[in-house]
Amino acid sequence: MTAGIDRRSMLGTSAAAGLAWSLGTRTAAATEASEKVVVGVMGMGGRGTTLATEFQKQSNVDVAYVADCDLTRAKQASQKIRIAAGGAC
Repeated sequence: MTAGIDRRSMLGTSAAAGLAWSLGTRTAAATEASEKVVVGVMGMGGRGTTLATEFQKQSNVDVAYVADCDLTRAKQASQKIRIAAGGAC
C-alpha cells in the first residue's frame, strides 16, 4: 500500500481523469444525443454537488441522476441542479 493515498482520493482522481478524457475527445458543440456523455453522481456532499453542477455546465454532458444514502441530501442536490434523485444504502 502506498502511503499518503487513500481510497477516496484514488477514486476521485480516477473518476475525474476518466471524465476529463472522455470530454476532451468530444467537441464542446456536440448537439446530438449520441454525442453526449450521461453521468450519475453518487455522494452528494459538498464535492459531489460541486461535481454534478460542473458536469451539468458542459454542453455535451447530461447529469441524469444524483444519489446519496441521506435521502434529504440527495433531494436537495437534485433540486439544486434540477434532476432525478435517489437514495438508499
